[in-house]
Amino acid sequence: MIIDTHLHLGKQGPFRLEYDKLLRQMKRNGIRKGIVSTVACAEYRPDVNQLLPEQYDQLEANRELLEQCRGSNGRLYLSFWCKPATEPADGIYDFVRENRELVKGLKFHPFYSRMPLEDPRYEPYLDIARELKLPVSVHTAADDLSSPEQLLAMAKRHREVDFIMVHLGLCSDNEAAITCLAQADNLYGDTTWVPIEKVRKAMKLCGSEKLLFGSDAPIDAEKSYDFYRPMLRSYRLCPWGAWADVMCRNARRLFDL
Repeated sequence: MIIDTHLHLGKQGPFRLEYDKLLRQMKRNGIRKGIVSTVACAEYRPDVNQLLPEQYDQLEANRELLEQCRGSNGRLYLSFWCKPATEPADGIYDFVRENRELVKGLKFHPFYSRMPLEDPRYEPYLDIARELKLPVSVHTAADDLSSPEQLLAMAKRHREVDFIMVHLGLCSDNEAAITCLAQADNLYGDTTWVPIEKVRKAMKLCGSEKLLFGSDAPIDAEKSYDFYRPMLRSYRLCPWGAWADVMCRNARRLFDL
């Protein structure tokens, strides 16, 4: 079984990510389950420091996605995309607790929130993650908002919360991310847009139990899984080995699937 821990649905800015198309891609590529978040909760434009013109209430946007997860016949589970720059965390605890069978994590995207990971506005969300034992998926990149070093510092401040370093530092050579990954037991990495040779290096240096398969599907439309063919092939050639940790076992354990 393959679990994709980094999927998206919803609409915001140029993105129009459709439910039926995602499920079709998952089926075509042998992805049995996935963790999905809504791009509707992106707060800022990617090109300028300006709010996106359409702002969706985080509870309403995640509730809409929750209903799609509920209708997916056990294929999709929700990672609650948080809006710490523009909304308080009010109501999220109750929303998660009441829907815990489908809500499996929280999602921070410092780039689209324009908030560095040191910002105290993340703290109420981290309190929720700690109390409800939710892993937190965090976009990381080679910038001053979401560097792997910043996430490592957050992980060390919040030892009771598990963090997933999405992208292992996008737009970098992934070396700093791999170094950080080895320094905190509660810090994991995902494979999204990470070359397979870097994934293999992280598995060797940090252990296969520290990596999870993620793709960003269906961001790249019908080609969303093309980049990951070598990883999918490596797992299918040896489905009982270390790649099983990355493609399935770690996600089942971390997200309680």
